[in-house]
Amino acid sequence: MMELSEAELSEYQKKRTSKQAVVGQYLIHKKSDHALGRAVATLANAYEWKRAMDYRADLVHEQPPTIHGLGIVYNREKRWRPAKDGKTVELMIGGGDNPEFKTDEIIKSMTRALELLIETFEVSLAHYEEKLRQAGFTFS
Repeated sequence: MMELSEAELSEYQKKRTSKQAVVGQYLIHKKSDHALGRAVATLANAYEWKRAMDYRADLVHEQPPTIHGLGIVYNREKRWRPAKDGKTVELMIGGGDNPEFKTDEIIKSMTRALELLIETFEVSLAHYEEKLRQAGFTFS
């Protein structure tokens, strides 16, 4: 949509595999005066968006985050620990671990992250519609 070349984006490809992340960094750094650049920066810097992306990363790539209210939860970790005598080990079982999240916190955070994403999408859509108008397309 913005007709960016690979050369323009190459500076932002280090340590990123997602084209979306590369374009986002380009917009933040090179188009900070553009409405889309500002919208992407607002989204990327929002605590709720970062939290949503961290939650998603854990859900997809690690152990699903543990949530209060879903019964006894266990983190993936070694349960064998050195005993007090220092010579033996003991197995820690029962009781579970403390959940990382509470349901109401997740709902609040994810709702705000979705609102920010929608706002960013609306700015992107407006930019695209303007490009289409300039190319001679009309909307009814």
